Amino acid sequence: MINFIRALLLFFAVGLYHIYQKDFLSVWEGGVIFSIAFFGLTLKEIIEDYVERAFNPEDPKGLVYRGPRA
Repeated sequence: MINFIRALLLFFAVGLYHIYQKDFLSVWEGGVIFSIAFFGLTLKEIIEDYVERAFNPEDPKGLVYRGPRA
């Protein structure tokens, strides 16, 4: 949900810039900007979560991984 709100804010910012420049966006251009913003933010969070889990030596319960047991 937060990505949706962030994408809307970015869309409005780009839209206001184009209105200020007297260059209005078409529906397709607006859809492309919104899609890039939404899926880009979502992909960024997915990658951050993956990296955090992959390189964090503690599991979610706070237990420390000590390697395979012999």
